[in-house]
Amino acid sequence: ASLDLMKADCAIWAEPPKDRGVARDVLAQTLSAGANIFVAGSGALRPLRLEDLFPRPPGAVDEQSILRAIRGKRILVTGGGGSIGGELLRRLALRSPAKLTAVDISEIGVFTIQHDPALSGSAFSAALCDISDADEVSALFERERPDIVFHAAALKHVPLAEAHPSRAAKINILGTRIIAEACEAVGADLVFVSTDK
Repeated sequence: ASLDLMKADCAIWAEPPKDRGVARDVLAQTLSAGANIFVAGSGALRPLRLEDLFPRPPGAVDEQSILRAIRGKRILVTGGGGSIGGELLRRLALRSPAKLTAVDISEIGVFTIQHDPALSGSAFSAALCDISDADEVSALFERERPDIVFHAAALKHVPLAEAHPSRAAKINILGTRIIAEACEAVGADLVFVSTDK
């Protein structure tokens, strides 16, 4: 159903729609109209939260376990110049790693992440590296000796990967294998971030 929200300043949901398709449609129409979205509940209005759009409550995060796993460790993040890797680096930096290394094939990605104020400090470095080059990766891992590797490097945009299938296979398949073998060689734990690989 189309909503006439062109003159509305806000939209109030009695509760978020249970049907995700309906929720997406209502949300899209409300946002395109420039209206703020509120949810009525417990006798008060509150802004719509992202978790309102999911069919189940978000899982609890065991912050102490994460802190124990990261604190004092040498952490390396592939794809660190990208949006996923960059955000991961910023979150990891808050958990006191001994060393935090961003790895990316993109010159602009490495340059940008090197100048991120959330990552300033001597415990952070960034390196240009092609994860599909086994010798380059091996030399990097020997130098950095990571304890944990978060592997986020990938061609993630499906139309781009479809237009360049050999490049996508080289990065997403061969590159992942090379990273896994490098982790094994230095005894690092591998956290496989991107489900698209």
